Amino acid sequence: MTEKEMILEAFEWQTHIHKLASDAKNEELYHKRSKVLDWLIQQAERAQKNAQDLENMDRQLYSEQQQNKRYREALEFYADK
Repeated sequence: MTEKEMILEAFEWQTHIHKLASDAKNEELYHKRSKVLDWLIQQAERAQKNAQDLENMDRQLYSEQQQNKRYREALEFYADK
């Protein structure tokens, strides 16, 4: 199961738990566990977004390194003339 599928599964769990606990909405334990589950899902979403952002930055860095290499080669070519 991919991370995205796991997060979607957690959302389904959350929905199911909310339905099952509709009678327990006034109980402190329900609220505490519900908040923890919400927090865990948010952290997983943040981690997924951060991983995607990191991949994007890696691609951008590689592109810029390649461009710098071409510039360096051009400068060396013209410096030798």
